[in-house]
Amino acid sequence: MNARIAAFLATSLTIALPITAAGADVSGEKVFLKCQACHTVDGGKGRIGPDLQGVIGRMPGDFGRASDAMNGYGEANGPWTEEALDKFLEDPRGTVPGNRMAFPGIRDSDDRQAVIQFLLDNPKP
Repeated sequence: MNARIAAFLATSLTIALPITAAGADVSGEKVFLKCQACHTVDGGKGRIGPDLQGVIGRMPGDFGRASDAMNGYGEANGPWTEEALDKFLEDPRGTVPGNRMAFPGIRDSDDRQAVIQFLLDNPKP
């Protein structure tokens, strides 16, 4: 198997496999593995999606390739809050119809809270 296929399969499995069982002690860094195919938290450029370091307090759509839907959501709702991010992470397409993010969401509330805490622990310097 060539390296590109192996990398694709590894990324696909990371996104598809559940990370934790409901009610378990959840690591936000582990839950973020579901996001890292497209996002980073190191203050860099990001990947397909924006870097999420310091995302809470930033405007949705503050990314060069952001969709019109995400820009409109930001204009209508203001900057990301913990509550807004929780709602978005639960159902990205339902919260911002027409956004480009091909991610089904994080259904478990403990997992969402863990990843939000992980993002809070990675503020912009």
